[in-house]
Amino acid sequence: MMSNILGAGGDKRHCDTIVGVGSHVKGEIICKGPSRISGKIEGEVIGDDLLLIGADAAITGEVTGNTIEVDGEVNGTIRASQKIVLNETARVQGDIQAPSVIVEEGARFNGKSHMPMEQAEIVSNVLDLEDVTQSSEKSA
Repeated sequence: MMSNILGAGGDKRHCDTIVGVGSHVKGEIICKGPSRISGKIEGEVIGDDLLLIGADAAITGEVTGNTIEVDGEVNGTIRASQKIVLNETARVQGDIQAPSVIVEEGARFNGKSHMPMEQAEIVSNVLDLEDVTQSSEKSA
């Protein structure tokens, strides 16, 4: 699905994957391209690009991507190879890991943050989407 959505601050962003408000997913979600999650997820979310976690989102599980912007709720570890942004409405219970972390005033974060100094350390901790996709296809 391709769509234009409003990001934080009202800027328009193109997204290939959208899990809408009212959706409830249990299991692993693998997103290719910029993606927005606004529903309830119980399981792992893996993206290869920008992941926008909307204000109505509630994720229980690990979130992995390149850049992850959170407006909603995440209960679990968040790992990004580029950047994590916790906007003012974000509610995160769990550890975060990225070379760049931005926490806006009003965001709630309870956990540990890890900002690796070396690129190799980041790469070893962020899943390669192609490997995950291939292993998912083999098990299907």
